[in-house]
Amino acid sequence: MNTRRQFAFALSLGLACGKPQAAAEPRSAEPDLAPKPMGRLFSHYDYPPFVTAPGQGLTQDLAQWLSAKLPQELGPVRAQLLPRKRLDLEMSQPGWMGLVPWVSPQFFGDLTMQRYIWSAPVMDDGDLVLSLKKKPVVFQGATSLQGLKLGGVAGHVYQEFEAMIAANTLQREDAPNTLSNLQKLLRGRVDVVFIPRSGLPWWRKQIESFDEQVFVAEQPRNSFQRRLLISPHLPLAWREPVLEAARAMPQDADWQLALSRYGLQALASKKHSDAGPAASA
Repeated sequence: MNTRRQFAFALSLGLACGKPQAAAEPRSAEPDLAPKPMGRLFSHYDYPPFVTAPGQGLTQDLAQWLSAKLPQELGPVRAQLLPRKRLDLEMSQPGWMGLVPWVSPQFFGDLTMQRYIWSAPVMDDGDLVLSLKKKPVVFQGATSLQGLKLGGVAGHVYQEFEAMIAANTLQREDAPNTLSNLQKLLRGRVDVVFIPRSGLPWWRKQIESFDEQVFVAEQPRNSFQRRLLISPHLPLAWREPVLEAARAMPQDADWQLALSRYGLQALASKKHSDAGPAASA
């Protein structure tokens, strides 16, 4: 199973037809004045439960749920998968408008929640520490991994372990994706890997004898709340309904049904902290 296949949904634009001319005449380049689509859900998470197959997964479910819950005149919400560097580039464009799901302020250097608009928490999550039951790792902090080999995913930064990796007190061996990383663990090629708590139910179903072989440390690597990041350039007509929908998610029967398909009902955030203040446009 390849969990890194990219799906993307493009908004179609209608082109007005002019009267036919006898011969085409050269024209100077004109600026693109077409309005930018606003209902775009950009995500860089290409692994379960967020993407489980092309066009499938929790991100696609979120796009469909928002499309049903937001005012009809706003139109549909479309999901687009981007690598993190592409996402950062997209967000750096002047006047960028869109939503980024499943993220936290610390992931985007916005601890004060002033740069972007943040929804209420929509999921409680964290990174779990996995090892083999025949060689279990009882995780109690970074030093617990000293002398071991960490299975990483290419492009991911494990901040609290970088000094140990640089000093060679912790080896790191990368895989291209989460599935390959878990397979390396099962083959004994690495000692420990990290996966989001939200992905655990999916992998337990997908990998035969997962529970018989894999030890999940009681203490996670970290814990965090996932939110929706909202562009401060998005008009109020979009912003306010999205923020209201996010606040309603934990109690919404349709959303709970979507979560149940991935075994995630227990992770739906019950904390209704206020969204961060809006940054100036």
